[in-house]
Amino acid sequence: IRFPGTLGAYTQAQADPFNHLTPSPHWRILGCGIDLTQYVYCHEPDDFLAWVGRISPENGLEDAIAAAATAGHPLKIYGKLEDMAYWQSLQPLVHQSPVAVDYCGFLPTEQLQRSLSQARALMVTPRWLEAFGIVTIEAMACGVPVIAYRQGGPEEIICSGETGWLVEP
Repeated sequence: IRFPGTLGAYTQAQADPFNHLTPSPHWRILGCGIDLTQYVYCHEPDDFLAWVGRISPENGLEDAIAAAATAGHPLKIYGKLEDMAYWQSLQPLVHQSPVAVDYCGFLPTEQLQRSLSQARALMVTPRWLEAFGIVTIEAMACGVPVIAYRQGGPEEIICSGETGWLVEP
C-alpha cells in the first residue's frame, strides 16, 4: 500500500536481471534484516578458514581449497553435499593440500553459527553471479570477515578492508 508498483530486493545485483522488463519495475533495495541476537560474536578466532554452501561445481569450492593452501590455514567446509561426482573430483586437491581440509557436513543453523563464529575468515567463491548470499551476512554478524569475489551481492555488502576483502574472480 505504501509503495505501489514497487518490488523489493536484498541487493541491486538481485534486481538487475529483471530491469529489462517492459515496463521496467521500480525497485526498493531492502538490505537484509537479521536478528543479531541469534549470532555469536567471537573476539579471538581459531586458525581456520571456512567455506559454506552447496557442494556443487557452480560454487567453486576448488578455489577455496587452493586459497587455503596458499594462505597456509586449514579449511573447514560446511554445507549440503549436493553433487557427489564433483566432491569426488575434488579429492586429489583435498589430499594433496599442505593444510587440513575437513568436510564438517550440513549443520543445523545454530550449530553452524557457533562453528562459523570461530573462523578466521569465510571464503565465498561462486562461479556464478551471487545475487545476495545470506552466509556473507551471517558471517559478518559473527564478526567473521568475508573474502569474496568482487561481483554481485557480496560486492555491495562487503566493505573491502573493513568487513572483509573483495578479490577478482
